[in-house]
Amino acid sequence: MKTHTIYPIPRVGLILLLVTVSLAIASHALRLPVGVFVAAIVCLVWRIQVFRERWVFPGKTVRFFMVIASFVTVFLYYGTILGPDAGVTLLILAYLFKLLEMYKERDAFFIVILSYFVVATNYLFSTSLLSSLYTFVVVLMVTASLVGLNQSRKKIRPKRTLLIAAKLSIQAIPVMLILFVFVPRVSPIWSLNVDSDQATTGLSDSVSPGDISSLSKSDELVFTAEFNGDKPIQEELYWRGVTYSDFDGRTWSRGLRDNYESSDSIELDNIDYSKKLFEFQIIMQPNYRHWLFSLPFSTIDLPYVKLTDSLVFERKEAVSTLLSYRARSHPEYVYQRHFISPTDRERNTRLPATDIRAKRKAIQMIAKVAGDHVKYADSVLNWFNTANFVYTLQPPALKVNTIDGFLFSTKQGFCGHYAGAFVFMMRAVGIPARMIGGYQGGDYHSAGHLMVKQYHAHAWTEIWLRGKGWVRVDPTRAVAPERIISGPEYVTSDSSFLTDSPLSPRLFRNSEFISSLRSRLEHIDYLWSRWVVGYNNSTQMEFLSRWINNVTPQKVITIMLMLLCGVMAVLSIYVLLQRGKQKLNPVDALFLRYCDKLAEKGLSRMQGEGVWIFYQRAANHFPAQADAFCRITQLYDDLRYGPPGAVNGENNHDVSVTLATQKNALKREIRRLHIHK
Repeated sequence: MKTHTIYPIPRVGLILLLVTVSLAIASHALRLPVGVFVAAIVCLVWRIQVFRERWVFPGKTVRFFMVIASFVTVFLYYGTILGPDAGVTLLILAYLFKLLEMYKERDAFFIVILSYFVVATNYLFSTSLLSSLYTFVVVLMVTASLVGLNQSRKKIRPKRTLLIAAKLSIQAIPVMLILFVFVPRVSPIWSLNVDSDQATTGLSDSVSPGDISSLSKSDELVFTAEFNGDKPIQEELYWRGVTYSDFDGRTWSRGLRDNYESSDSIELDNIDYSKKLFEFQIIMQPNYRHWLFSLPFSTIDLPYVKLTDSLVFERKEAVSTLLSYRARSHPEYVYQRHFISPTDRERNTRLPATDIRAKRKAIQMIAKVAGDHVKYADSVLNWFNTANFVYTLQPPALKVNTIDGFLFSTKQGFCGHYAGAFVFMMRAVGIPARMIGGYQGGDYHSAGHLMVKQYHAHAWTEIWLRGKGWVRVDPTRAVAPERIISGPEYVTSDSSFLTDSPLSPRLFRNSEFISSLRSRLEHIDYLWSRWVVGYNNSTQMEFLSRWINNVTPQKVITIMLMLLCGVMAVLSIYVLLQRGKQKLNPVDALFLRYCDKLAEKGLSRMQGEGVWIFYQRAANHFPAQADAFCRITQLYDDLRYGPPGAVNGENNHDVSVTLATQKNALKREIRRLHIHK
């Protein structure tokens, strides 16, 4: 049977390597199946036992079944072995299994190099500042492991190894910054095909009673907006995201015509708008959806983005990473003023054969206003305002005939309840209407930008009126106008606001310290998103234009190369100067301190004088301290020229302990030395 010679990795090197592996997979802790952590513990313990010579590496048969089990586990958990989640999980499992196949030194180097790739996969899922800082720490540990594997057994020490890794990382930072700033931003030529099923919070393709109210319990950031010039007031901040046109009696959902592939971009000639304009830049957090948020009516300068006939921006690829884009909004506009197609009319007046009481109520109400659509819409809003309807984040559950149950029984609901009921009442009398999902309002930061969070989620409606086109109507304003004017936290009297975020700084806004801390942290996170993660072509051009007149590719390349050459020259000079310095051995430094004490008493060591000859002179000159001089000289001689075990090949760890003990003893002897005749 073939046997393998196992690479005798040093103890410190193994510790660094195992810590590196643990930290590298820890960043994926919330995304991995529990079985991966079981495999990680087994592999780490197994590798430690191999080092202790208690166990042996698994054979080929065992390793084969481990690989098969990995593929089966990943497939059962994700339903596929493709895609970012499944692919990263398989990579991590292979990474762990390599610990059990570390026969040669090159295997250890392979694990360290693979660690860089495992750490980099974290950016497929998170680009936050906190995540990036953690990644930097892990990269530092990976580099330390690489340094440790290149050190001899005598020189490998954790502190020294980490110091070298830190120096290497610091030296690489200037080069990294130059490449980051000047290298052109190129869109990837491949796609991860991220599925929208990965979305865990935020608006979705459909909405049922209570769905939007659940978002008010979260303070997760959705996007930030920075305005160039005039800023809208709270009542103008209607961030349109998705149009719900289909209703099955309980759930409102998007129509197929709003998908990127099946929709056509609208003709801008069909929209009339005034000169009032808001210009802004949005930095949108990943939501794994295809729609983009903007104020109405907007234009967005992004490739592969369509403005559908329901005035929703659809993107070809899902928003799986931080996305930055500029927009121009014309809030005073008229769309389809005189005509909508029969298809649109049918789609926006269609109702299921449910909720009979609401339909009867609608017929009675429109009869009272002689069929006037504007007066009818006002009468429905007035009904909401005067008939004891309550705005709450914790409405009673509605099972069947949800519209009837809400309008005539519970009369308690969130914005989605009122918007859905209003659209139903409009459609019941033949008025085209649709529900709009998005966010309303936002929190202006002291630095000037606007932050929109999940608790700003909102639903409103649009109705089509001949001569006016599609008109926005917000039924929530009729019941709780303070929601539109002041924000969601000032509306409800219950304690349900932000219940999913009990530690949210928003709940401690009366504390000056917490409010100030929250403001600073949010500003730092915004700058990180704005200038690092969101550093795209337009941001790069904006930044470079501040320092370079008439930016051209030739100028950018020239400046980049000059800066790189300058950095390399400085680093080269630094390395040469460091090599030219002769570092004083710590033990020699202690002995020189001892010599300085004797020199202060008038006895100087002559150039080239041996340590024992100097001891004899010192003992003759100061006989009272002869024993102390002898102990100091003997300790220095043992430490500097003859460490125990160096010849007999004792355990490296035991030798290190002995040397440290003797060094401490030498320090003590010199510190306690008081010379007198």
